[in-house]
Formats: sequence, structure tokens, C-alpha cells
Amino acid sequence: MKNKIVTIAAAVGLLAIAGCTVPAPYVSDFNGDSVDITVPLGAPVSSAYEMAAKTCNRAGKSKAELASSKPSGNYGDTEYLFLCLD
Repeated sequence: MKNKIVTIAAAVGLLAIAGCTVPAPYVSDFNGDSVDITVPLGAPVSSAYEMAAKTCNRAGKSKAELASSKPSGNYGDTEYLFLCLD
């Protein structure tokens, strides 16, 4: 019985830890000349720069330059606007 309780407690602990991951940033808008990257609370801002550069490169642009940032509709999230430049 004691072994079963320990196993259940360990499983519950692992589930709790699994729920604590930092959400990844995502592309919220892209039109070929600019890209909006939404960064959830707790995610590193540097990941927005990387994602913007990759997205702009796929459109044949050589770099992404940060133009502005603003709070998004979700609590704690920030939306970054990058311009895709040649």
C-alpha cells in the first residue's frame, strides 16, 4: 500500500512539473514585409528576434529589424513588430 502511494505521489509531482514549461513565442501576423511575434510572459525576448529573422528569411528578406512593441490581448504577453528588410 505504501509503495502505491509513493508511486501516485511521484506521478502527480511529474505532472505538476510538466505544466510549468514556458510557452514558446509564435508568429501572430506576417505579410511579407513585416512580421508580428507574440512572446508569452516568461519567454525570452531573444527568441522573438530569432523567430522574426527566420520568418523574414523564408520570404527572401535578409534581416528583421524591430520596429515596435506593445502589450497583446493576453495577460502578460507582448507583441513585437519586426520589419523584413533586404
